[in-house]
Amino acid sequence: MMSESEVRDLIAEAGDEITTRPAPVDELVRDGRRTARVRRGLQVGGVVAVVGLVIAAGLVWRPATEPAGEVATPPHAPAGMRLVGMGRVAVAVPEDWGTNDVGCDGHSTKHESVVFDSEGSRSCRVATAYADVSSLHIVGTGSHWARRFIERAEPARDVDGVPIAQARTREDGAQFTGALIAETEDVVMWVASPDPEVVDDILNSVIVLPEGFVTVPTDPNMPLATTLAAMQSAGLEVNQVEQPKPGWSAGALISSDPPLGSVVPVGSTVTLVVTGEPTGEIPIATSDWKPGDVGMRALIAGVLHAREDGCLSVGNTDLVWPAHYSAARKPDGSVVVMRPDGQVVAQTGRPFEAGGGSSPTPSGMPCRVGDTGEAFLIQDALAPLPAQVQVPGVVGLREHEAVALLEDLQLHPTLAYRPPDAGEIGTVVDQSAQPGVYVEPGTEVQVVVIAPMSVPAADPYADRQLAEALYELAASPSATTLSNVPFARQVQLGLADQYLETVDSAALSEPDTWRLQVDFFRAYVGPFSVLDLLRDSGGSYDVSVGPHSTCAVENLVLPPASLSGLRQISIQAEPADYTSCIDWWSVDVFVDDQGEVAGVTLDLYEP
Repeated sequence: MMSESEVRDLIAEAGDEITTRPAPVDELVRDGRRTARVRRGLQVGGVVAVVGLVIAAGLVWRPATEPAGEVATPPHAPAGMRLVGMGRVAVAVPEDWGTNDVGCDGHSTKHESVVFDSEGSRSCRVATAYADVSSLHIVGTGSHWARRFIERAEPARDVDGVPIAQARTREDGAQFTGALIAETEDVVMWVASPDPEVVDDILNSVIVLPEGFVTVPTDPNMPLATTLAAMQSAGLEVNQVEQPKPGWSAGALISSDPPLGSVVPVGSTVTLVVTGEPTGEIPIATSDWKPGDVGMRALIAGVLHAREDGCLSVGNTDLVWPAHYSAARKPDGSVVVMRPDGQVVAQTGRPFEAGGGSSPTPSGMPCRVGDTGEAFLIQDALAPLPAQVQVPGVVGLREHEAVALLEDLQLHPTLAYRPPDAGEIGTVVDQSAQPGVYVEPGTEVQVVVIAPMSVPAADPYADRQLAEALYELAASPSATTLSNVPFARQVQLGLADQYLETVDSAALSEPDTWRLQVDFFRAYVGPFSVLDLLRDSGGSYDVSVGPHSTCAVENLVLPPASLSGLRQISIQAEPADYTSCIDWWSVDVFVDDQGEVAGVTLDLYEP
C-alpha cells in the first residue's frame, strides 16, 4: 500500500501529463436531461476545467483554475442546438427554431420559435395559439407573462453563482409548460410544448455565461436609439442597414444577425436591419405648366392610384403634373404628391380632382398608357390635402381593442350589439366603414359586437349563494372552489364600465388570471383584482341586484356595453366596515340567460 507521500508524488506526476479541456456542455446537457436537475458544474467555457484521475488509492485529482489573463473558452451547445438567452442566462434550443416568429398578439407561435417579450399590436387580429407547436419565451421578471410562473416557482438553487428557481413542468391546457426564474438577472424563461420532455430538456440546459460573452440585447419593441445604446452597453459593434418596409414606421427593427438573444463574444459586430425613411422620390411625369399659366378647361376626378412602376393615374388615365412637382412613397406604402413648397396635394387611395386636359405624354416622360400615349395634363393650382386618416380593420378584435384603436386614430367609434348566434361574446363582427378608406378625423365608425341580450328572472337566495361561492373562490382559489361558481366558458373582466379582457373560465382558479394590468383607475395604482378585494373583505359584504351608484354619488355606474342587458348582482363593501367613501368598493357579477356568470367587474370610489 502506498504511503501518503508516494500518493502526492504520483498525483503531481499525473498532473503534469494531463491535458485539461473545458467542461463538455453537450455531455452535461445530455446528463441533465436524464436526471432533470440543474448541473452545478455547467460552467460553459468558464475558467474551471474539471478533470479527474482515479488512481488505485481511490483519490481524484482536480487541477487549479486556468492562469489569469487567458480568454474563456466559448460556450457551445450540443450538436443541432443553439444557445439563446437574455443577459447572462442562456439555454439550448434546436437550431431550426426561429426568433420572434409570432402572431400580432406578440406571443402566439405558428412555428417553433424563441419569443422575446412583446406586447404585439392592437391593429391586427389576435393570433391563434397552436397546441402542437413548441416555443421558448424569454421575458423580464416584471412581465405579466412571468408572474404566473414566479408564483409557483420552487426555492432558488445555485447555477454558477446565480440563484435560479424553477416552476416544474406541468400540464397547462393543451400543452405542458415550465419555467426558470433568475430574479437577480431579471430573466424568466418559460417553455410551452405538447411534449413535456422538450420543456425539461430546454430548462435543464440552463447556463450562466462566462466573462467575455454576452447575449444580443433582446427587446424587439425598443426604439432604435435605445437598441443602439443597449448594444453599446453590452460591448457590441453595430452595422446598421436600412430597408424599406411598407406599413412600418422608420427606425423599426426588422431583423438582426446574429438573431436577438444569441450568445456572442464581447466586441462582436451585430448587423441590424431597420426600416428606413420613405423610399425617396418617385419619378413622375411633369410638364412646364405652372400656376397662373393659361390652362385647359377639362376636369378629371376619381381615386388616385399607383401602378407597380409608380405611375399615378385616375382610372386608366395617367397624370402629368405641374412643373417641379414631386412624389415619394410613405412607410405605409402609399404615394404622396407634393408641390414645390413641400405641401402634400394628393395621396393614393384618396379622392382626387383637378383641372386640365388630355394631351400626348411629353417626350421622355415616364408613365405612357398603351400605344396612344395619352395622359391628362394637370393645369390647376392644387390646394394642400386636408388631413385624413385611414380606417383600420377592426373585425375580429375585442370591443375595447377596436374602440381604443379607432380613438387613437381620432375616429369616433359607436357601438351596436348582435345576439350570440355566431361568434365569440365581446368580439367585433362588422364595421360600418370599409377598411383602408380615408376619412376626415372625427368620422363616426360603427362597430358591431357579439353580446348576450336577455335577462333571467330574479332569485335573491341564488344571488346570495353566488356571492358566497365567489368569496370562497377568492379566499381559497382551487379547482374545487372554482367549480362552485357557474361561470360561462368565457368570462369578461373589467373595471366599472370599461371592458378589458375575456378569459377562459378554466383559468379562473389561478389568482393571476384575475389581475388586470392597468396602471391607474379611479386615482388608484394597479394592478387590480376582484379576488384580492373579496378575499380582503373577510366575507363581510352586502348583496344587491341591478345597477347601483357609488358611495356618495347618485349617478348610476353603467356596466360595460358588452354586458348591458344581463342580470347584475352587486357585491359591495358592508357600510359598517368603512368610515369614509375611500373604503367603498363594488364587485359586479353579470349573469346570462343560462344562469351562468358571463362577466365580473370591479369598481372603487374616486376621491
